[in-house]
Amino acid sequence: MKPKIGHIKNHNFETASRAQEPVASAELDSGAARKEDDPGRLETCNEPHHQCPTSSIQGNPGTATDAGTCNRIAIDNTLYTAISHHPEWGAWGGSPESGVCMLDIQQLQAAGCAKITSTVDVLYTCAHPNLGDMSLTLKGPLTTISLPMGPLSPDAYGKSTHNFALADPKCAYLVTLSITLLLTTGDSNLMPFSDQMAFCR
Repeated sequence: MKPKIGHIKNHNFETASRAQEPVASAELDSGAARKEDDPGRLETCNEPHHQCPTSSIQGNPGTATDAGTCNRIAIDNTLYTAISHHPEWGAWGGSPESGVCMLDIQQLQAAGCAKITSTVDVLYTCAHPNLGDMSLTLKGPLTTISLPMGPLSPDAYGKSTHNFALADPKCAYLVTLSITLLLTTGDSNLMPFSDQMAFCR
């Protein structure tokens, strides 16, 4: 399959289908997918779906009992390729990734080791058809604060600006972008994905 080129404002990447290690977002009879780690949260699933019978096994397969049928299960084998994470500082990427979780610092794009004085502009891109939660934090020597982000969507991007106070320490700071995907391997939910950049002021 020929990859599709994607562009979501702040970053470029490619998408392609993979044939192995499928992950799925399951739906209950009510027609909504429930995250295993958050029983109170329901998520709508609009992907092409299938029906899947399930069994309950205790001890060994010989003791399996019918556990009912999952009426809706969506298969998502999307991989994102050609991702280059902040090439000006601590560059990484190149391997296919299950979701897009990319950040960059606008003031460092011209020179990755430049110091930031009063304002930091964090660019972020989060993308996946089954994107769950996303968060952006700034950790310094005194505390960790949450940076504002735009609304959650399958193609989320934006710029988050933080203005330092005169009293803020002149020290190293760490920006972390983290996302979750509403997918499961069949045994457990996928681990969160993250991207980080550090800078000094």
